[in-house]
Amino acid sequence: MLYTVMPIEQVLSPFVADGGDPLPVLAAVDGVQVLIVPSDAGRGRIERVLSTDPADYLNPSLAPGTVVDMPRPNV
Repeated sequence: MLYTVMPIEQVLSPFVADGGDPLPVLAAVDGVQVLIVPSDAGRGRIERVLSTDPADYLNPSLAPGTVVDMPRPNV
């Protein structure tokens, strides 16, 4: 339950795509789970690192804001 006096649209706006910015997708970069915001030409920007290994957070190639190639989905 969520009890708030704020309008539901304002509360849920970070979780709903309204045609503006694309939503982050879960992907693995160098074996580490990250959230990537897709951009153009099959590339994306790392939004967040999802790891329990502290060394992954110190890896500069996984820093938030780093542009990476979008991994292809396993079909």
